[in-house]
Amino acid sequence: MKEKEIKDIIRKISHTNTSDIFFTAEVKEVKQTSCTVIEKNTLIHEDVWLVAAGNAENALIIYPKVKSKVLIADLSEGKRALLAILQYSQIEKIELLGDQYGGILIAEKVVDWMNNVFNDLQTLKNLLQATPIAGNGAPANILFTPQTKMVQLDNVINKKLKHG
Repeated sequence: MKEKEIKDIIRKISHTNTSDIFFTAEVKEVKQTSCTVIEKNTLIHEDVWLVAAGNAENALIIYPKVKSKVLIADLSEGKRALLAILQYSQIEKIELLGDQYGGILIAEKVVDWMNNVFNDLQTLKNLLQATPIAGNGAPANILFTPQTKMVQLDNVINKKLKHG
């Protein structure tokens, strides 16, 4: 028996056709928890699920880029009634448990900024230790110019990965 014949027999026994269950498509539009895709340049499917687990407020949602390719599973066994994305060629953004807290901090950038602040504090400490303080209440003669700029949130977060 040839491989094709075996596959055909399995499809007949299981009443499924794997070529109908999995297919690739191009993303046409992305909505809050679903997207619209085009299969074989002609068939348009709306409301393809983006939610990987849970519901929209308590889920992992992966948003594909428009015009990217996606692998879709037909959970209705070829009827194209219940579709979910399994694989993405390009990802626009990811939400984990909603997006109320905004982007995820990029640890390396935060650590770099904190190290710079630490260096500024060390410089200030050294200046204070080396400067005599008059006991009469006169101000100390210290010239300190911090080297670290104020942190901007946009510089230390990944806006494409949001969490709630």
